[in-house]
Amino acid sequence: MTTAVLEKETRIHLIIYLYLMVFIALFLLVIIRQPDQLKLDIKTEMEYTVKYMSVLEYADLQSRINNRYQSWLHDSNIYAGVYKALAPTRQKKYAEEWQENSSAGFVSNVTMHRIIDNFELYFYQITHRITLMEYWMLLMLPLMIAIIFTGYYRWRIKLYQLIGQSTSLVRIWLKVMWLMLSLFLVYLITPNLFGPYSVFAPPVLLLVMALSVSFIISSFTKTP
Repeated sequence: MTTAVLEKETRIHLIIYLYLMVFIALFLLVIIRQPDQLKLDIKTEMEYTVKYMSVLEYADLQSRINNRYQSWLHDSNIYAGVYKALAPTRQKKYAEEWQENSSAGFVSNVTMHRIIDNFELYFYQITHRITLMEYWMLLMLPLMIAIIFTGYYRWRIKLYQLIGQSTSLVRIWLKVMWLMLSLFLVYLITPNLFGPYSVFAPPVLLLVMALSVSFIISSFTKTP
């Protein structure tokens, strides 16, 4: 039998494992992918994005992305620290030969520079998608509030009805919320898999989250 404490601990562990898996996946993508292909994917996604926005909206979005990218990556000295750790400007000749020719050739200079380039590109992609999610959240805020209040009034109506409340539905929609959180984390680091439809990932995630909250509220236990 599980207790409330154990359930909370299990959820915390799931969150830790989820973030760990995302970071491992990001690390592998940084190592494996070619910078040119990654750059092309980001450029293509941005071209798809501008098709569904006005010129002023896209200019404002792009300005926020560039400002955050500069602030979060460069002004914070994160990039300088990563570059210094992975690509020191002064290396002795024997160290360079060891990296290129030894059995540990996977840490060659070429690989190191690819990791640095991919790190910078992925940081830009994540910044772009977080800012895009913020844009959609502000745009959809009235709709999300309306959906959540629909769940609240549905719960109020049920107070005067002779029907029971289903706790199983609450568990189902809680799991849906966890799934949406997982998909959002995956969305931040995955390449542009769905072409022009990738731009609709944030509104779909937000809409499902709002519906989940609405159904959870409407399924609350009645109060006397």
